[in-house]
Amino acid sequence: MSGGTNIVALRDAAGGGADPAGALARAAGLSAHEARARLYGTGPRVISVHADRAQAEAAVARLTAGGFDALVLFAEDQERDRVETANARSFELMPGAFRVQARDGHTVDLEYGAIRLMVRGLTIAQSLHTETTVVRKMSVPLALVSGGVMLTKKSERTTTTVEEERTLFLRLFTPGSPPVNVGETEVQYQGLGKALQPTRSGNFVALQRELRSRARGVAVDDRLATRAGQIQVLSELLPLQEYVEAAVSLVARAHGVR
Repeated sequence: MSGGTNIVALRDAAGGGADPAGALARAAGLSAHEARARLYGTGPRVISVHADRAQAEAAVARLTAGGFDALVLFAEDQERDRVETANARSFELMPGAFRVQARDGHTVDLEYGAIRLMVRGLTIAQSLHTETTVVRKMSVPLALVSGGVMLTKKSERTTTTVEEERTLFLRLFTPGSPPVNVGETEVQYQGLGKALQPTRSGNFVALQRELRSRARGVAVDDRLATRAGQIQVLSELLPLQEYVEAAVSLVARAHGVR
């Protein structure tokens, strides 16, 4: 969870006049190297995080005065976005709208022509597994002391491995409607009809294809579908596993749909 973290970011990498890196370094208190890294690629890019709301507002004011298009994602904004998002259980590709049956039981209809943004993202869940094995090794001192009766000594070896479970999701943004989240492994795909595929991954791709063919002109942002893209947005200042939702909120605001 994002807790009480207030996130200051640039909507895009433009601004700052003739020396953007220098202007950003002065406005945000960054080194020249850090400033150049923040300006690489397209926005949004997290510049700083603050526990205090007033400090976040002051940071945005300094960036704006430096010629940058800055925004702040307050802790309550992150919580509101999470609560308002409708998580799809099933769907129906109707002639004029994408009908979603949410997990809380209510129905959301998104007219295809009104969908403004599709964000494709990735959640990464990590788990640690520890295994202890018993290893016997030849021990010359032990053999000498025991008269050759005991030739090995027992020791334990502990190894820890990290396993990752990666799951894709699709977030749909439509003015006047709550954001809709379609989780690759959480939704039923019977609504695809004849386009139904034998695997979840195939169905997830098929659904995206169907939506893009119907919602013509919709903006598609898939930078959050890779770890590298998430790092680019969050600037390595926030842990990916905990702040993917904040990254989605920032991308939506950079597109002007939240």
